[in-house]
Amino acid sequence: MQDLTTLAKDFPGTTIIIDHIAQPIGIGEYDKDKTMKEWKEGIEKISKFPNVYMKLSGMGMCALGFRLNKRA
Repeated sequence: MQDLTTLAKDFPGTTIIIDHIAQPIGIGEYDKDKTMKEWKEGIEKISKFPNVYMKLSGMGMCALGFRLNKRA
């Protein structure tokens, strides 16, 4: 996320679209609480740039670790 923030800052005339909410990974060897905290901080930083857009999709994907696919 830091690299993308630098890119947005250095190239303000370039439109940047972040897909799948910059998908924070919350399964496997990743610590979900730490990962979500870092993701939130990154989103807050990059949201300041008017050339950045985010596609709000992917929240229900298994890779996030919310286990929505296991719910009734």
